[in-house]
Formats: sequence, structure tokens, C-alpha cells
Amino acid sequence: MLTALGLSRSKASVLTKAIEPLEAAGILQRANGKYFIVEEEALSHLLIAVANLNVAAQRVLLDKAKERVPEAERLAEEIRNEAKSDS
Repeated sequence: MLTALGLSRSKASVLTKAIEPLEAAGILQRANGKYFIVEEEALSHLLIAVANLNVAAQRVLLDKAKERVPEAERLAEEIRNEAKSDS
């Protein structure tokens, strides 16, 4: 698995730590030194749902950021004006 991911053997512990939660959740099983996905179709559905959630969350954050642009512009103008008056 390390080779497939392009990792050196010195990074094995990093990979193990990343895999442990997947094993604990029953998504991966280890047999004969190899990992197997238990429910490949279920995992695919989960990944699609997570990707969709990520996109939705990014849209919400973008909308909130857009709402704050006028306030940020106003504050920047105030700071510029204060800097000019202090000079």
C-alpha cells in the first residue's frame, strides 16, 4: 500500500494512524497483511454524499463571505482614512 501511495517505508506509521479509524468503523479489514474494503458500494455512496456535503458547505461559506465584502470594504476605507488623518 505504501508503494501504491508513493510513500516510503518510514511513513508506515503515518499511514497506519490514518487507517485505524477506517478499521474501527468497519470500512476496512486487514487479512494476510492486506487491507480490503468491506462494503465497496456503501463506501462509494458515502464518498459521494461527503463530496456533495463539501460542495454545499463551500457554497454556504462563499455566500456568507460575499455578504461580508461590503463591510470589509467599509472597514478598509475607515482604516485608510484614519491613517491619512494621523499623518
